[in-house]
Amino acid sequence: MANAGRDEDCSYIELILSALHSNHLSLAECPVARGGLFCSLLQLLAAPSGHLPLGFDILSPREVRLDAFLSPREVRLDAFLFGEEPGRYLAAIDEQHDDTFLLKLSDARLNCCFLGRTTQNRILVDGFDFGPASQYSHQKEPQSPAALKTQP
Repeated sequence: MANAGRDEDCSYIELILSALHSNHLSLAECPVARGGLFCSLLQLLAAPSGHLPLGFDILSPREVRLDAFLSPREVRLDAFLFGEEPGRYLAAIDEQHDDTFLLKLSDARLNCCFLGRTTQNRILVDGFDFGPASQYSHQKEPQSPAALKTQP
């Protein structure tokens, strides 16, 4: 019963994001679930078979302040990238619709932050290059960069 409020919050967020997508204000969206933000970004930006996947260039909260109460030093990079936390969602939007998208989220009383931009097959976090996105896309389940480096 303790999760009933959280489930309602997630349903509300999904409803709003679905409506924004139906109105062509977002290109794609997904929850930050299994594997956290890093894996969810890989899933969100996965390419159709035969195409190179998009990559991403994002800044962690150590570089970007998310709100007035969160100092950048309070968030560990591993927790930011791989923390599995219900209620967090990703949305890919086209720059031409970003103002309208943000206004609609504000009207719905949903907070959001800008993480970064898509790239052509490169994965960058705080300027550190994790390699080509295609290196991660051949896996059935996205893996962390550390797990890929330890494989033969």
